[in-house]
Amino acid sequence: MKKIPFYKLKWYVGTKIQRDLIVYIISISLISQLSVIVDGLIEDNSIDPSYGQYLLLIIRIVYFGYIVYGFWLSNRIAGPLFRFERHLQEVGEGKTDCEIQFRKSDYGSEIAEAFNRVVKKRLE
Repeated sequence: MKKIPFYKLKWYVGTKIQRDLIVYIISISLISQLSVIVDGLIEDNSIDPSYGQYLLLIIRIVYFGYIVYGFWLSNRIAGPLFRFERHLQEVGEGKTDCEIQFRKSDYGSEIAEAFNRVVKKRLE
């Protein structure tokens, strides 16, 4: 397989998982930056300290929410990959010929559907 030059690489392939990860990374970065800015404004007495503390509390709650969302997102990525790897090992060892099913909210359902088509063709 030929190596694609760096300038011709397709960085965005349009998958839902890539879009969700990009939004997550940008959002967590912006919230972190907002926290630093508000903290600086409090130290400079540019805003009322009680109002600033209230803003920081809201920012920290949102930040914690994004951390929880990050764990959920990683579970929706790693869980199906682990299940798919285990299923492939079982098929390779001849233990099963059945199709694989993912949860509706999991990423990678396209891979599972492609695998299931291969299994169906193999059984025909």
